[in-house]
This record gives sequence, structure tokens and C-alpha cells, in this order.
Amino acid sequence: MTPKEIAAMFSVKRPLVYRILKDFSTKSGYYEALEDKEKKAKNKTEATVTVIQSFIDRGQNIWRRSQLQDEIKRDHGLMIPEAFISRVLRERFGMRYKKVQLVAFGGNA
Repeated sequence: MTPKEIAAMFSVKRPLVYRILKDFSTKSGYYEALEDKEKKAKNKTEATVTVIQSFIDRGQNIWRRSQLQDEIKRDHGLMIPEAFISRVLRERFGMRYKKVQLVAFGGNA
């Protein structure tokens, strides 16, 4: 297969295919580095999903992303950005996070 055919098959541009092929042939640990990167991303996602699922199973409300972040750090020893937690909540669980706005009490006005 030519790089042009590979680019067409995966809907990417040819220079990207050339760069990947060049890196794969010249760098000795390229494939292992890609596997490690993929494994770390998978572990991060699995840890986040596990903690969110435990909150749901216990019937515990999720008020803040930092609440989940602290739980992940305590249980799995990973520091996960709040944006990543929001993305997992949205993509995997169909939940959206929106900060609650404080509203002034109107009283008898």
C-alpha cells in the first residue's frame, strides 16, 4: 500500500502518513511510546469512569468537578483536569455540568 492509499483509507492528509512512517522507521521506541501513551489515556479514562459510576451507584450527588477530582486522586493517585472530567461526564454518561448561578432574593419588593 502506498502512503496515498493509506491517507485516503483513513481520511487524513498524506504528509501525516509520511511523518508517521518516517518516525516509525527512524525512532527505535516509537511503537512502544505510542502504546504507553494509549495505555495512560485508557487508565485515566477508566479511573474517571469508575469514580463517576461509584457516585451514581451510591446515589451521591455530584456538585462539583473538584469533588470527583479529589476522589480520583485519593483512590487512583491520578491528577485529572476538570475539563477531562466534564468531557467524560458528557460523552459516557450523558450528563452536563453547569455552574449554578446565585440569584438575589426578591422578598416583598
